[in-house]
Amino acid sequence: MLSLVFIFSLIITGISSFIALSFSNFFIRVAGPESSIISFAGIISAYLIIGIPVLLLIAFFIRIAFKVKVRPEVNFTAWTIWFIALFFVFYAGTMTAVDFKKQQSIIKKSEFSIPDNSIYIGEMSYDFLPEYYPDYIKSPFKIYNDSLYVKYVDVQYFESDSPFVTIEQEFFARGMNDKKAIQNINKIQSSFLVNGNKINILPFIRMPKNSKWRNQGIKYKIYIPKGKNVIFEYDENHAKPFEIDLMEK
Repeated sequence: MLSLVFIFSLIITGISSFIALSFSNFFIRVAGPESSIISFAGIISAYLIIGIPVLLLIAFFIRIAFKVKVRPEVNFTAWTIWFIALFFVFYAGTMTAVDFKKQQSIIKKSEFSIPDNSIYIGEMSYDFLPEYYPDYIKSPFKIYNDSLYVKYVDVQYFESDSPFVTIEQEFFARGMNDKKAIQNINKIQSSFLVNGNKINILPFIRMPKNSKWRNQGIKYKIYIPKGKNVIFEYDENHAKPFEIDLMEK
C-alpha cells in the first residue's frame, strides 16, 4: 500500500514538473540561444533531465511492488540519455551566457518648456486587448501582433536648476560583443509623449517578434525644475506600470 502511495506521489511530482517546464518554455524561447535548433534541444533536454529520474523511480517501486523484472540495459540506456540531455542543457546555457557578455547603451535627450507648476507623469495608452493585461502584469514578456513586448522600463526624476524639463532616455542591451550589443539596442522601440503638463511614457519596450531578449531595456531620467510638483498618474484598477524614484540632484 505504501509503495502505491509513493508511486502516485512520484507521478504527481512528474506532472507538476512537466507543467512548470511548460510555463518556462516561453521564457526559454524568448531569452534562450539564438539558434532555434539549440533552443529546441535545450527545452527537450530540460524535460528529460527531470522526467527520466522520475520515471526510473516509478519503475523501481513498481518492480518492488509487483515483482516485475527490468533488464539492466534499460537503466543504462535511460541514464545515458539523461547525461546527454544534461550536456545539451549545459551547452545551451553556455551559448546563451556568451550573448550577455558585453553591455552597451545609447543616450538621447529632449528638452521641453512646461510653465505649469504641476507636472503629471503616467503611462501611454497601448493596443493590448483588455484580457491581455493580467497576463502582461504577471510576466515581463508578451507577444502580440507580431511584436515582442518586454516590461523593462525604469523611470527616475531629479530636481534641476534648469528652467526646462529634460527627458533623458538610456537604451541598453547586451551582446556577445560591442557590435552585437548595439544591434540589440537598435531593435528597441519605445516612446513618450509630452502634452501640456503631462508626460506619458510607454510602460514597456517593443521589439520584432523573433527577437531574442538580451537584457534590452530603457531607463528614463526626467529632470524637473525646482519648485514644481510631480504627480504620478496611473489606473488604480491596474498595477503600476513602472516605479518612479526621486533621485538627488
